[in-house]
Amino acid sequence: MKILLKKIELSIEGMHCASCALNVETSINKLDGAKAEVDINTNKARVEYDPNSVEVSDIDRSIEDAGFSVRKSEVTLKIGGMHCANCVLNIEKALNNLDGVSKVSVNLSSENAFVVYDKNLVSVDDMGKSIKDLGFDFLGITDQLDPDMDDKLYEKDIKDKKNRIIVGFVFSGILMGLMFTPHMLFEDIGISMSVLSLIISIIPFVYVSYPIIKAGFNSLAHKNLDMDVMYTMGILVAFISSFLGTFNIVLDSSFMFYETAIMLASFLMLGRFLEARAKRKTSSSIKELIGLQPKTATLLVKDEKASKSNENRELNENRELSENRELNENDEFIEKQILIEDISIDDLLLVRPGDKIPADSVVFSGNSYVDEAMITGEPIPKLKTKGEDVFAGTINQDGVLRIKARKIGKETILSQIIDLVEKAQSSKPPVQKNSR
Repeated sequence: MKILLKKIELSIEGMHCASCALNVETSINKLDGAKAEVDINTNKARVEYDPNSVEVSDIDRSIEDAGFSVRKSEVTLKIGGMHCANCVLNIEKALNNLDGVSKVSVNLSSENAFVVYDKNLVSVDDMGKSIKDLGFDFLGITDQLDPDMDDKLYEKDIKDKKNRIIVGFVFSGILMGLMFTPHMLFEDIGISMSVLSLIISIIPFVYVSYPIIKAGFNSLAHKNLDMDVMYTMGILVAFISSFLGTFNIVLDSSFMFYETAIMLASFLMLGRFLEARAKRKTSSSIKELIGLQPKTATLLVKDEKASKSNENRELNENRELSENRELNENDEFIEKQILIEDISIDDLLLVRPGDKIPADSVVFSGNSYVDEAMITGEPIPKLKTKGEDVFAGTINQDGVLRIKARKIGKETILSQIIDLVEKAQSSKPPVQKNSR
């Protein structure tokens, strides 16, 4: 029987000489079923291995044992359709089974999946396909999505659940009312109560219970006996037994549970509705932190290079001037409104009273009290003068400040706080990790 070998290319960090490459190559070749060639010029290892004898994780471990590391990528994926801890476990299990994925952490409250992976072995599209195969919605990479997308998805989801709950309880109430209606009335119009109950219940039943039954069959298809399977069984048993009783197939007309089937689905939908609202509240802290970040900033450029004919060239030339020549407090400047994303390090920015500091900076000129409660927790504003540090998201109180950007984007204190909160929400305590 011919053995099918796989080939992979790994990017390795920490190598700086031929001896390092030889150590890595020797360490990988010690594995049964693996053969490697390491190129010091590209810092890459080309490995041919037998998947029946050795796994990618074993190869990574052998490289780490040699004192080096495999370069990994990180991505945060947005997932829709999760509603319980079993959904989280199923997604984590599916993603961890992909070659090249070394770590997965799924956050139910924010509906995000943080993945550490080797982009040479697995792509985001592969992860998306794996998520979709489980029956969930893969919405894309979190950083690339519309910031208002969460609100739109939440409103749509809540509206859908609310409509199903209303329909479910209204029609289950009607069916319960029929139970107390004299049977003689139905005989007079030539229809039995059981057939009338079937006609009234079939469309509401399908509408209310469809998301639950769909999730149950998806779980069965992937051999996951979770709570969705149990819910689906309960709902279908109640409805099918009622259907059989209606036409006296095996069961008789005493088995009438149409209202029970719809009510069960309605209560489950009510639980998911309340759960969705609770998840929304748990993620509000991150949204509030993100809301502290300003959208725009006022850039100051030297007046001597101003040119109305070419605004983009003007901005770049003046930035170069600011970097190459020492700025003076008495220089004349032109104000330009720019997006936060366009700020560069050493840019000179203007912050008026009431404005938020756009980036971690140092005061170039001016003095003012700055409210730093969101960073330090101190309710009393702190006086900032020339040479002192100010932080993104804090609020300038009463004076005009000119500041020089020192840290931008993901490097600011506020961005790091947001990142820590997100990781804290998605992390699991040891007892939860071991419960798998």
